[in-house]
Amino acid sequence: MNLSKKTKQILLGVILLVVITVGIIGLKLSNNRNKDVQKAEKTATVNTDDKLFYYVEKKLYEEHNIHEKLTPYFVNYKGNTAKAIETENGMKLVNMKNMKNIADVPHEVIVNSTGYWIDEDSNFVTVKYNKEKKAVLVRTFDKDGKEIEEPVALKEFGGRINDDSYINVMEFRIDTKYIYLVSAADPRPILQIFNKNGSLHKNYADIGNFETDNNGSIYITFGVSGEHKYNGFEKINVESGEVEYSVDTKILPNHIRYNKEKDAVYVMDDNGVTRYNASDGKNEKNIFTFGKDSTYVLDSLQVEDFFVGNEEELYISLFYFEGDEYICLYYGYEPKEGIRPERTVTLTVTAPYRQDFLSDAITRYEMKYPDQKVKYDYKYNSEEEFVANTEQYGQQLSLSILGGDVGDVVMTGGSGLNYEEVFKTDAFMDLSSLIEKDKNYDVLNKDVIEGLRIKGAVRGLPISITRSYYEVNTKLLDSIGVKLDYNNLSWKDVIFLTKVIEEKAPDVHVFTGNEYVGDYLIPMIGANISQLVDFENKKINLNQEWFVDLLKDLKEAMKSKNFVKTHTGSDVIDKLQGSLFVHRSTERKYYRDMVYNYLHYNEEGKESLYIPIFVGEKSNKRGVQVNNMYSINNKSKNKEDAWKFLSFLLGDNIQKLRTLRAEPVNTKANKEILEAAAEEFSRTYGDDALKVVDMMMNIFDRTDYVDMYYDKQDIYDPLMSYINDEMSLEDALKKAEENVWIRLNE
Repeated sequence: MNLSKKTKQILLGVILLVVITVGIIGLKLSNNRNKDVQKAEKTATVNTDDKLFYYVEKKLYEEHNIHEKLTPYFVNYKGNTAKAIETENGMKLVNMKNMKNIADVPHEVIVNSTGYWIDEDSNFVTVKYNKEKKAVLVRTFDKDGKEIEEPVALKEFGGRINDDSYINVMEFRIDTKYIYLVSAADPRPILQIFNKNGSLHKNYADIGNFETDNNGSIYITFGVSGEHKYNGFEKINVESGEVEYSVDTKILPNHIRYNKEKDAVYVMDDNGVTRYNASDGKNEKNIFTFGKDSTYVLDSLQVEDFFVGNEEELYISLFYFEGDEYICLYYGYEPKEGIRPERTVTLTVTAPYRQDFLSDAITRYEMKYPDQKVKYDYKYNSEEEFVANTEQYGQQLSLSILGGDVGDVVMTGGSGLNYEEVFKTDAFMDLSSLIEKDKNYDVLNKDVIEGLRIKGAVRGLPISITRSYYEVNTKLLDSIGVKLDYNNLSWKDVIFLTKVIEEKAPDVHVFTGNEYVGDYLIPMIGANISQLVDFENKKINLNQEWFVDLLKDLKEAMKSKNFVKTHTGSDVIDKLQGSLFVHRSTERKYYRDMVYNYLHYNEEGKESLYIPIFVGEKSNKRGVQVNNMYSINNKSKNKEDAWKFLSFLLGDNIQKLRTLRAEPVNTKANKEILEAAAEEFSRTYGDDALKVVDMMMNIFDRTDYVDMYYDKQDIYDPLMSYINDEMSLEDALKKAEENVWIRLNE
């Protein structure tokens, strides 16, 4: 059916509206409810009569830019699970089991439908707003398109009528006694139950999803709200409105379906599908899990509808947007008796601790490549447990690498391993050519990749980056009459501000943070290290006048009461707490929080900016750290699969996983995440939210090298002793030079 551009735009808007309203968490039932509800006691006991089974997935169909509201939904047509599909020969009802046409959808049904259902006599029942009659009409047609009953006007329709031309139908059902309609309303969707003559029987406000059993009961999902203290569903007697039972599902349900043959209720949430006895809401059993029984999870996909057949076969319709394109996917799942066969391990990843990101990535990798099975070999269950044993694990990992007792892929960055030294050997593959040939190469942060080149080889692939930046209190700067060039602000400039503040604002500080010397000395050394150490020619000279003066200035500044204010409290928005600078980082940070914190701080009459880290005195190069880097064991017999896995980690969809919680090495994904976060807040804050994108992109674009921790450690340990009055400057410089010389000549 051909639609005008304007009509398609309207329908696309309808789809978007449904997307938004279906996702509403705060659901509550109201009007005509029996408040005396006995909550069902749930049990995890599995029905012993059940046979063990697992699902076999089959992708059935894909549609692009189909805006007919009939198409995404499943119906029961003469005992077959069916859906409407638009073909060259008109719209057909297709049996989802074999994808064969089983009936024509009459033209009269299409033009008179914003939603439809199939009644017990296999007739088409439609619902649509009629502009001429100023009424929502329910009409019944036979398979030939002949109207076999008089149209029924729904009285007291409570949904929203858009432009006096259409309504947003979200769910539509009929049985022998009632008409059920969920439509968009203000402020939330409404379920209305009408008698067959069109008179209103009952209203239920704020309803996202429901189901009928054609036997006098309905099932309604709800979320935590003022009325409910848990997520769940209820069985309600349609005639009386009495709640027969209420079930706590823990996770918010998004769809609910009933199967007469099984007399069971099936509740879908973002994790999967759980079956309950329809009679009492007990004997719950998870029968389907996204990512285990399916080759996808619901991170970028949304479920439009699902249907349960008489043998518990499942049918799921999903959709997503790709630019302006609206894409629907349809999958079928056949139960197969027995236990799902275990796949043979094809790849082993060695890591110090379990992290959600890599676990999520492995799940998606195995879904995309069913012939692959990844063993995630980690020692500690959490990062906190690993941090307490970092040095010990790093030493053990070094020995394991030497002995070849590690997996095909090894986490080398963020594992306590001195990878700068290990990468000088051939323990791991040179990935240079693989990276350059990779499909994602053009969008990778090449400054970081090249920053890991040691002795001509890149033996580690960073998946994410830890980048430091600062928030500056511009209102304080203005009050003391200081203007700064943020893109070229050196550590000497910053240290000098201590004296300015002592004179002009003695009650404030240069930094809010920790009094730990290393928080200032270490980044200062990092900013200047290229002028102090010639790694290529193995030369070091710390006893340069400008650097000696810088160390003296830092030591003097740190003795000032105006240099650092200890951060107190848990206020993540106002971390400045009146000071001039505060350190921030992309590590363990959601970009949404980054935007939110900036907007809320500046909303309170304060003024700040996000700026790059400070540069050195002789160089304006800035470094980043890699905290999630992987390498391929040179002794591995699965190098091809190992690179296939690492390449997979570079893709947009994996780099955008929230569990990464760091700056992606994929610059395209990085920018899109930031822009999406800013766009969300721009609806409230306008261009102020988009300003964060400009600030952060300015920071992201200033990457010159990878900050090697152990190179700095050789220097800062002795110099820290000097700052703390534990060693003379002369002795500290001498000791630092000795440390570096030893490392350079190992």
